[in-house]
Order: sequence, then structure tokens, then C-alpha cells
Amino acid sequence: LADLDILLRHLNILSPTSAFYPNELFIKRASNASEAVSEVVYSIAGSSEQVYDRAALLTDVRLDPLITAGWRAMVALSVVLIVFTSGLGYVTYLLSFADHSRNEMGFLQSLGLSARQMMGLLGLEHLTIVIIGLGLGTWAGFQMSAIMVSSVAVTETGQRVVPPFILTTDWSTMLLIYGLLAAIFIVSLYRLARSMLHLDLYAISRVEG
Repeated sequence: LADLDILLRHLNILSPTSAFYPNELFIKRASNASEAVSEVVYSIAGSSEQVYDRAALLTDVRLDPLITAGWRAMVALSVVLIVFTSGLGYVTYLLSFADHSRNEMGFLQSLGLSARQMMGLLGLEHLTIVIIGLGLGTWAGFQMSAIMVSSVAVTETGQRVVPPFILTTDWSTMLLIYGLLAAIFIVSLYRLARSMLHLDLYAISRVEG
């Protein structure tokens, strides 16, 4: 924060060949502000054509049926693709795990591992994998979004736009994705645990022998 008059006077002293003056003013309306704020802004600007209301512009975009329908279809398609690819990858991993760990699980049961202990062992192992995977995937998504936006948020001279772009996350959609993935995880892990609890230990011992 600084005194605008003093700052402009200092800049104009340092650069006598060119004069600095403010040509843009960014105002954030408080949540409890009345409509009188808009009238004050219009009076300062001198014309309503020189004032850009972000809320009004976003409302116009949302009311455009072509833009809204296109983005909603893209969001729905992306959710389906994310859930499908993530679920398919995890189910494929569980099938491979069940095939390679069949003898190991049978050996643990023959040593006296109970059904509850078996569920706890499988749950802890796969819950760690899922948490790490979701965490890394979410972090990578934020980083990719920042890289993509920063590459296009520039002016015609290559400078960063002012005000800068602010990335926002629709957590309602994210929670829906997390919920669907959690459901796939629970169902798949339950089926895996049931298959492991019903292993034919005699057949496994003959194969090992």
C-alpha cells in the first residue's frame, strides 16, 4: 500500500521524459456492499462503458447457451474419463496383485491369520497406495493447470496480464470424483478380500510342493 500522489510524484521525478499516471483502477466490492457502490464507480469513471463488472461478465457467459452447454459437456466427459481410467487401472492392478500374491496370502492363512487380520492387512496396504496416488494426482493436476494458464495469460508484448489469472477449483466436482473412486476402491478391495479368504489351501500346498 502506498500514497498514490506521492508515488506518482516520485516516479515523474525519476523519469522526466515521460509522465506516469494511473489508467486502470481495480475495485473489489465487499460482500455486504450495496448497489450504491456501482453508482460511485460509474461517477468516477465518467462513463459506464469504461467499467467492467466481473460479476456481470461472468453472468453473461453463464447465460450463453452455447458456451454453457459446451463446458458442461466437457466437464461431464472429463469426469467419466477420469473415473473410468482410474478405476480400470486400479482394478487391473488388483487382479495382478491377486494372481501374484495368491500363494503368499494362502501361506499367511495357514499360519493362523484370521479374516479380520487379513482384511486389515489388505486394507492398510492398498489404502496407502490409493492415498499416495490421489495425492500425487491432485498435486500434478494443480501444477499442470498453473503451467497451462501461465502460458496463455500474457499480453501481446509477452508480459503477464494485469490483474493476474486466479485459478479456482470446483471442489464439488472433485468430491464427486473422489467419492466414485472411493466406492470403486471399497468394492474392489472387498471382492479381493473375499477371494483371498476362500483360497483352496490344499491346492496351493500341492502346487508349492
